Amino acid sequence: MASWKKVFSKEILNMSIIKFKKIFYRYILTISLLCYFVFIAGFIYTVSQKKQLPESNKIDWAKVNKGAAMFDARVAGMNATSTSDEEKERSAIILSSGVLKFAGKDFTPYYITPINEGLAMYYSADELNFSAKAQLIINQYGNNISAKNLADGIVEQNKRDGSKVFQPFVAPDSQKRESYCITSYATSSGTNIADVTINVIKVFEDNKSTYSLIFSQNLEASNDQEAEQLANKWLLDNLEQYGTYLDSLDMSKNIEFYNQNEGLHKELSKSNKYQSLKWQNEITKEENTYADVNIAYPKFIGGVEVQKLNELIKSTVDKILADDRAEVKGWIDNGFYTIDGNGNKQYYDDSDADKWECRDAKEYDYQCSVNLSSSYEINSITNDIVSIKIIFSDYTGGGNGNHDHVVVINYDLKNNQEVKNDKLFCGEDYLNKIAPIVRAEVYAQHWGPTDNWDNEIDEYAAPSSENYKIIGIGGLGISVYFQPYTVSSGAAGVVEAFVPYSDLVGDICLPPTSILTDLTYNQVIGSKEGTSDGGGYNSKYDGKVIKWQGKISNAYSQAGGIKFCIIDKDHQNVDNNKPCDWFWADSNDVSNDPTYKNGFVTDILNYYKVPFNEKDDYYNKLYTIVGKVEGIDCGWGFGCAPNIDIISITK
Repeated sequence: MASWKKVFSKEILNMSIIKFKKIFYRYILTISLLCYFVFIAGFIYTVSQKKQLPESNKIDWAKVNKGAAMFDARVAGMNATSTSDEEKERSAIILSSGVLKFAGKDFTPYYITPINEGLAMYYSADELNFSAKAQLIINQYGNNISAKNLADGIVEQNKRDGSKVFQPFVAPDSQKRESYCITSYATSSGTNIADVTINVIKVFEDNKSTYSLIFSQNLEASNDQEAEQLANKWLLDNLEQYGTYLDSLDMSKNIEFYNQNEGLHKELSKSNKYQSLKWQNEITKEENTYADVNIAYPKFIGGVEVQKLNELIKSTVDKILADDRAEVKGWIDNGFYTIDGNGNKQYYDDSDADKWECRDAKEYDYQCSVNLSSSYEINSITNDIVSIKIIFSDYTGGGNGNHDHVVVINYDLKNNQEVKNDKLFCGEDYLNKIAPIVRAEVYAQHWGPTDNWDNEIDEYAAPSSENYKIIGIGGLGISVYFQPYTVSSGAAGVVEAFVPYSDLVGDICLPPTSILTDLTYNQVIGSKEGTSDGGGYNSKYDGKVIKWQGKISNAYSQAGGIKFCIIDKDHQNVDNNKPCDWFWADSNDVSNDPTYKNGFVTDILNYYKVPFNEKDDYYNKLYTIVGKVEGIDCGWGFGCAPNIDIISITK
């Protein structure tokens, strides 16, 4: 189970960035009387015109699935000192979950991001201001964290961030769910104003998931003392009212969205042999004059299947560490330097003793050492592809200072090789399909009136293999990562754009399982190893995927699956009306389908979309079955037969 610190890191970081942008924006607004008027009047919306995308970046929305996020015009920064209509564009963010009614306002969803086997959906009541004056966040976690642990973590995180937290209380809501209610506020002083951010939070469990609903209201005051008084009054006047709103919030669309994408992930993961893969935490640690290293990375447990993966992870970590060591060695041997705005090395004058501060260092100096740490997440194990994200926090002195760097490894355990991005998708046009959605997500997360990052977003989120070289596979969709200083400021860190599987139907085709086309029926029958549950044997080929041909047997009953008479080089001219060498083809996926009627052949063929006519002799047709070997069944009184878990059936 992930600690609550990891659970909240992403959403707290996003909330901090939003609050920082909001404060900075208001400082800019004080420069202009026009902005001040807009601020006082409650962000009076200016009628704006939409500027067309450059011809090369135009998007045919008819070809893009509605889902995670879309926009119908390029979003530009609103420069308060400019009257240009081009700089007063409006954005149109469309999400499948739709608008939420909350506290008498329309809250528009503006982006989705994955969190700890779940997702966070952000809603804003401010159409033109993504540094939201009023914001609602619905976090839906998987079943790996309880409501109590989640609530405790929120309280502790708020306290560490310097927020004033009122005593949380437990009460049933209108649905008779035990819910934890938390209120907090924080103030932040400016030149002439103080901001106060008020949070009303509800945590509860429902539908086998844990939820947190966070309503944030941003208010203004002339100083910290007034801000605290305002916060107390607001909470006193509105707590019961907003608690009621949270109690009655309709989350059906969010639950539907979550379940849909979780179901699509299960479809992609049908052949997961390594779903229960385990790993341990490895640490590389070093503290001396020239190093402060604390690198965490996963080491997977197993035999030859994970050996190459572990070697790849270790070599990736070692290379980043070696590059930093080489830079520090350069300072020691050649003198300390900084990096100018053009990326050139700038050394101190020879007469300046600071030039040799690294060479002459007697104790740890952060400017003259490797300062490298890391954290990692296992995004998912999908179709036996393990997806690993490692974020390195690296400070080696010089002009760039502290920065993060993300590395993603997608490794196919069934084929024992790293998976490149072009193998994750169908066809060669996948970049043009995912780029519009990713670009919209980046705009929604990081666009703000003072950001002016629209040109960089257009450049670095344009559909090219160079821009889309860091892609992770998650439990609800894929994530595209951008390094700092590409599509947003360095303060934003690594930017993650989430694309749900519901936007990738027909576009994502993970590498298939290696199919043993030359593995024969007789070889499997002769591979018995130990007994299995239910009166059969294990096979040394268990987990391997075969591709066999057969006809449906007329001589045996078909309840629970299909008995196929094998047709191969050792079995020719087979009469399926007589006893034959057969294999049992069934599937847990079929039996879990509500339309399944306990084993009729037609149910299974319909499930796998095999065309047939019940009036014809469809039993005597030749079928191709792809499936996974799951032991040898000897419990039916007809001899022993391989048990094949169906992946596909074609005719």
